[in-house]
Amino acid sequence: MNKIFKKIYYVLPILLLSFIFAFSVNAKKVPQNTNTDILTIIDSDSELGLPDGFRIIKDLNISGSAQFTPPQLNNIKNKINSQDLYIVDLRQESHGFINNIAISFYSPYKTLNKGFNSNETFKKETSQLNNIKKDSLINLYNKKGDTIKKITVTNVHSEEDLTKILNLKYIRFAVGDGHVPTQEAVDDFVEFILNNAENSFLHFHCKHGKGRTTTFMAMYNIMNNKENISLDKILENQFNAGGINLSQSQRHYKFLQGFYNYIKDNKSTNYKTSYSKWIKSISK
Repeated sequence: MNKIFKKIYYVLPILLLSFIFAFSVNAKKVPQNTNTDILTIIDSDSELGLPDGFRIIKDLNISGSAQFTPPQLNNIKNKINSQDLYIVDLRQESHGFINNIAISFYSPYKTLNKGFNSNETFKKETSQLNNIKKDSLINLYNKKGDTIKKITVTNVHSEEDLTKILNLKYIRFAVGDGHVPTQEAVDDFVEFILNNAENSFLHFHCKHGKGRTTTFMAMYNIMNNKENISLDKILENQFNAGGINLSQSQRHYKFLQGFYNYIKDNKSTNYKTSYSKWIKSISK
């Protein structure tokens, strides 16, 4: 028995030191590139073709995709060929462009911009992009903290800046990745559609062109449901067009059921009652 205790006595410190060493090595995988451990990560550096998940629904004058790079946005513009093209940015996470690379800001420790509305997101994003100085040498990472590229900054643009350069229009409805839009975002979206989008072509995008993009394309479809087709059919059409199957997400399906009913109940009054007020009225 004493021999066993002696072995434990000598082996335990070694195991403990090994664990500490392994933990410290893994911790170093996330570089301390800022005081707040925020990484500038690459969303896309493709300069060819169209962004991932690109699809067009011509009957509705809408399209969708993942995040694009500046050359890809020009390709979207040429592909759609509309004199009144809106880029509808659905990302709550701060993002922009360095040179011809699409980047965003990411922390492995917390969700950035959590709870921010569109204006708050835009202000935070502007501050972060302004901190990237021309001619500076910076590292670009992946989410694991690995350095993917080291580049010299020649230009920095927000998405709104880039759309202006290409003579396009821009609107933002900030939604957290994996979440449904807030009541405030829905109110803003309905107002935008009523006042601006009648003769426009809308290109929706989030980071991957999946959850948020398909949700808003479905919402637009619901608002322009001239044939009064069912919600399930609308979601099937979105899936067949290249989106994800939102019927399989309980959170998204429940939200879209509510939005479908809101549109049905308030279309005749041209949505005199806002979505947020309607939600409160049916919750009583």
